[in-house]
Amino acid sequence: MLPVSDDITLRVPTSDDVGRVHELYSDPAVWRHAPHGRHVSLETTRRLVARWVSDWEDHGLGSWLVEDAGTGELLGNAGCSLRNDAHWNLGYRFAPAAQGRGLATRVARLALEAASEKDASLPRVASILEHNAASAAVAVRVGLTLRFRGPDTGNPDPSAVRLLFADRPLDPVSVALILGH
Repeated sequence: MLPVSDDITLRVPTSDDVGRVHELYSDPAVWRHAPHGRHVSLETTRRLVARWVSDWEDHGLGSWLVEDAGTGELLGNAGCSLRNDAHWNLGYRFAPAAQGRGLATRVARLALEAASEKDASLPRVASILEHNAASAAVAVRVGLTLRFRGPDTGNPDPSAVRLLFADRPLDPVSVALILGH
């Protein structure tokens, strides 16, 4: 457990966290910007948590669980994960009651610093749907710059636009790799 301040702690997830994470990831309010991402099965959450655990085991960095320091309540998750051995993916997701308190910004800063310490040669990237203005604002507040704007291929909403914020320019090959093309 990593105490961050008087109000939150960060903790590396374990397989024992699947139920708590599922409660968060199955909440429709958490997914209002991407309803198709909502977890409807516990197995989906189990795979996600297993990936987080693997990120920490394989790369020494991944998504932290963000908990209330006083109650232990799960407020969300945030962190940087190595993807395709090519970039650090910054991600954050918080319960509606925890949003608007600056938690994503605080933890994202820590995650970006940790990614730089692990391997500063790799870009640090946040991939965000354009209509999620709050998430984009976090990316900008932590020093990332909009580097790509284009269609969100594979999204059930054909009008969805994907934004890539990064700490450096991204060449077309890097963009394609990040987007999974």
